[in-house]
Amino acid sequence: MNTPSLGNCAQNPASLPAFKQADIRRVVLNTLKNQSGFRANYDVLLFALREQGHVITEDHLRIELFWLDNTANALVIDENAFWCVAELTNIGRDVAEGRRTIPGIGQQAAVSRRVSQNPAVDAPLAATVHFQPKTKGDAVNDFLAQIRAHEIERETVLAAGIPALQRLAKIAQRDTGQAATVRLFLLGLYNGYRFPFNLTALRGLDLELFNDCMAVLTLDARATVKEVHQYFDHGGELFEQFAEIAMEGKA
Repeated sequence: MNTPSLGNCAQNPASLPAFKQADIRRVVLNTLKNQSGFRANYDVLLFALREQGHVITEDHLRIELFWLDNTANALVIDENAFWCVAELTNIGRDVAEGRRTIPGIGQQAAVSRRVSQNPAVDAPLAATVHFQPKTKGDAVNDFLAQIRAHEIERETVLAAGIPALQRLAKIAQRDTGQAATVRLFLLGLYNGYRFPFNLTALRGLDLELFNDCMAVLTLDARATVKEVHQYFDHGGELFEQFAEIAMEGKA
C-alpha cells in the first residue's frame, strides 16, 4: 500500500503532540479489539475516535493505520475499490489488552504529560492533559450507538440497492451488449466461482447502469440480508436462465 499523503489532512499528524498521536492509536486498537473478528471499517474507527474526543479526517486515520501496520505490526490494512478495513494482529491484541507496550501507542491507564526541565524543547507539551477511561455506561452507550449506525447504514443500502437490482434484472433479460455485461455482473454475485466477472467490463456501461451496479454491489456486501437471487420470487430459476443465456453467448 502506498504511504498516504500528508497534504490532504486537515491537520498534519506530524504537528500533533506525541501523547495525542499515541492516544489515537490506542483508541484504534481498543476499538478493533471489541469488534467481531477484530476488524472494522474506517467509518467505525472514525466514530470511535470522535467519541473519545479525537476528531480527525479519514486521511489522517489512514496515516495512523499505516504506522500501526508497517511500524508496530499491530494491525493489517485491507483496502480496495469496495472496502477499507483494518484487522488486529496478535501483537495488536496484546497491546490492546495490556500485555505488551509499544512506544508510540498509548497505554490503558490515564495518559499525562509533565512540564520538562527544558521548556524550549517541550513547550507544546507544557500543559498536563489526562484522558480518563470511559465508564461502563459510556461503553454500553457507544456499543448501542454503533449498532444503530449499522442499522441506519443497512436501511440506506437496502433502500437504494433493491430497486437497482430489480432494474438490472429487467435489463439482463434483453439482447444487447450492455445487457450481457449486466447479466454477467449479476451472475458473478450469484455464484462467483461458476461465473467469475471482470470488473473492468463495467466501464462499458452507461452511467445509470453503472450506478445501479454499484448500488447492488453495496447491497450484496453491506446489507448481507440474503443472497442476491433471493430478492426475487423464483430467483434461483431466474438466475439459472441468465446462466443459460450467458453460456449460449459463449458457444
